[in-house]
Amino acid sequence: MLALVALLQLQAAAITPYPDDSLPTVTLAEALRRATGLDPNYVAAVGQVDNAEWARRSAFAVLILPSITLGTDVAWQNPRTIFFAACTSFTSCPQAPRQVTSQVTASYDVFLGGRKFSELSRSGAALDAAQANEVAARFTTAQRTESTYYAVLAGAELLRVAGERLQRAEQQLAVARARVVSGAAVQTDSLQLRLELTKARVGRLVRAAALRVARLELGRRVGTPGPADAAPLDTAPAPELPLALTDAINEAVTQGHCTAWHERTNERQGRRSAPGSESTSRKQR
Repeated sequence: MLALVALLQLQAAAITPYPDDSLPTVTLAEALRRATGLDPNYVAAVGQVDNAEWARRSAFAVLILPSITLGTDVAWQNPRTIFFAACTSFTSCPQAPRQVTSQVTASYDVFLGGRKFSELSRSGAALDAAQANEVAARFTTAQRTESTYYAVLAGAELLRVAGERLQRAEQQLAVARARVVSGAAVQTDSLQLRLELTKARVGRLVRAAALRVARLELGRRVGTPGPADAAPLDTAPAPELPLALTDAINEAVTQGHCTAWHERTNERQGRRSAPGSESTSRKQR
């Protein structure tokens, strides 16, 4: 136990803690928006959707448009070999004749055994698969981001509880020492309180380390250079209720009346069946 406490204290001293006031705070909506733009799996899925859309356009264009080929050829002769006799000097040779040829070829395959339609169907299926992968990647990123966000909130609350536990253990140990000084107790009576104080300190260090890891993970997902803190849910706008307050009251009143009516009906039926059961039991006797 003492070795564990010493190890945790050394780790806490080696890591420079960030003050809570200096941490960037993000809301859940902002964290989701930033995480979807930084997650490599989601970005790759979006790129696959883009490639599949262009492949779909290409297959559709091949189906209705002809294939056009442009070509240009340029040729000229060397004046030093053919027109060497006409050269009066090295710089006064006549220009060699040049020949430029350009051609445009357009072709359209009328029948290829259904290859164009099969390619169009394949590109459509590939586009649907890429869109499905993009939706799955987006939901996966959102789930991991929300899990990390709520882990930060839970870690902060658990750290607060661990701090209160440590404070309570210190107060109890102080009261036990006062009782020992006053002679109302002996020193061995405070051993259990010392153990509780040690456990509280270890628990607080563990919760602080877990909260720091969760904040670093949240900062990595939202793209901050360091840890990031999650905004409390109390400050976020509450979602609209699926049922208005007046409708909920009317529904509760209606259900209450129905329940009371059923109870009264069952009670009356029980009273009516009671005399018959008594007479039957008497006849059997």
